[in-house]
Amino acid sequence: SNERNLGHDYDDNGKDKEESTQKGPTSNPISQGTTDEAKDKNKQCIHYLRKGFCRNGDTCRFLHDESAHEQFIANKDKRRLEQSQKDKQKNKNRINNHTSGQSSLLRNLLNNDIRRERSLTLQLLRYIVDCNFLQQKRDHKEK
Repeated sequence: SNERNLGHDYDDNGKDKEESTQKGPTSNPISQGTTDEAKDKNKQCIHYLRKGFCRNGDTCRFLHDESAHEQFIANKDKRRLEQSQKDKQKNKNRINNHTSGQSSLLRNLLNNDIRRERSLTLQLLRYIVDCNFLQQKRDHKEK
């Protein structure tokens, strides 16, 4: 039904505004409906394509093609792989954007903890160097 809505403005009652404002023989909803149905019969029914059945059955305005459904099912793994690759690329872009200056909410929430951990790590390294801790251990092993 979303495909039919493209390019149309509907009023509060769900009627096409263009149809309701036109006068004369072109405003006949029956004749307008048959041209829409003729256009729709060239489009695949998304429900039939995905599931292999449609609740509207033979009264559906869209095309029910068994071979298209079988091809859709056969290509399921390929589509999943493509989607997975797209998702990985999006995640990679997010990481790159993050490192290029854009902050995420999580990063903003953890910034204080990250700074504190870095500071403690640097303090620890300074202490080890100032106490000559590693040199003393090596000296004991040599003796």
